[in-house]
Amino acid sequence: MRIAQYDIRHLDVRQYYVTVHAVRDYPVRRSLSEFESELSPEFFRAGRGLIVNLRQIRRVTKRDVMLADGTSLPLPRGAYEPLNRAIIERT
Repeated sequence: MRIAQYDIRHLDVRQYYVTVHAVRDYPVRRSLSEFESELSPEFFRAGRGLIVNLRQIRRVTKRDVMLADGTSLPLPRGAYEPLNRAIIERT
């Protein structure tokens, strides 16, 4: 299945599956690193189990990321500063 990158909101890991969250959720048995190498610089890896589309971010706090669709994702410790830098560099 092919999904346009601009449709992807975020990717996360649960056990051995990466879930691609777009219009629908697509569980895929691949590593997050494989996806990371194929995605554009518009995506940011925030910790071991999360990749976020920078275009979908509406608000960032030290504890979570709020996406445009209202989804709140927990932000791993130490990811706040690099994520803020990535957002600033994108603009």
